[in-house]
Amino acid sequence: MAIAVVLFLLVNVAFFCAVPKAQQMGSNLDITTLFFQNIFGGGVVSRVMAGVIAFSISGNLVVMTFTASRVKQEIAKEGILPYSLFFARGHTTFIARIWSRYVTKQREHLEQTPIPALFLHWLSSIVLIAATSALKPMAAYSALASLYAYTTHVMVGLLVSGGFLYLYLTPSRRWDAKLNYRPFGKKLQFPIHALFYLLACIFPLVTIFAPPSASSPFFSNTWYVVPAVGISAPLWGLLWWAVIKLWSRSTATELVVHRVPNVEEDEEDPGQYILVAEVVDHAWVVQGKREVAGA
Repeated sequence: MAIAVVLFLLVNVAFFCAVPKAQQMGSNLDITTLFFQNIFGGGVVSRVMAGVIAFSISGNLVVMTFTASRVKQEIAKEGILPYSLFFARGHTTFIARIWSRYVTKQREHLEQTPIPALFLHWLSSIVLIAATSALKPMAAYSALASLYAYTTHVMVGLLVSGGFLYLYLTPSRRWDAKLNYRPFGKKLQFPIHALFYLLACIFPLVTIFAPPSASSPFFSNTWYVVPAVGISAPLWGLLWWAVIKLWSRSTATELVVHRVPNVEEDEEDPGQYILVAEVVDHAWVVQGKREVAGA
């Protein structure tokens, strides 16, 4: 980890040493391409580097698709989405069956793909692409990348670090008694790292709303769109939570979720366990009577 951190910092130092600020501000190319053009010229090396960047981006897309679809599946398992049981299901794909039959020779416990949840991820991606289709490719990419960074790194980091501090500073939660891991010894010390991360998230959260000067290369008449959409994203979840609460109160019912996991020990790694399957069911029941009101 220390080696990765040092190399990451040195790579950024190399970029700034090899690519002048004026060139960074005045070019539509990414800094990596500019770096290799300045160092090796615009020949084969630059084209090879462009391919490496494309390969890296494709890997990131695969990882995000893998993660996002499973996050949406877990949300569906909590019963808070329309047709939750449909989106919570997993399916064994045709490719998985072929792979297990001819490559791994193992036909039991095939990993299931959350195809319905993957459809939700695909649909949200299409909506974002369509919303920025009127922009130039570089402007659209910049807007989507900024929106992703603002929501994922800033907003999520703010909520996680803030929630960590809330649990620590609220004795009634008795969060310290539930910990199995304490990073600072037997007694949990004040989480200064969470406080630092919270402040680091608050800074871009607020300063991004400051309009750039007209002479800045980042100036735009719609500079506020990305942070406005980003900061409203968690509010959509709160709005949906309020709708569920109002429905529960108006119908005098509550959402009850039953999740029964099927866990087996990993034969190849004794002591480790694998979630083979999970049975999920939820229903709206009458408060206090535990009678099924609907599914």
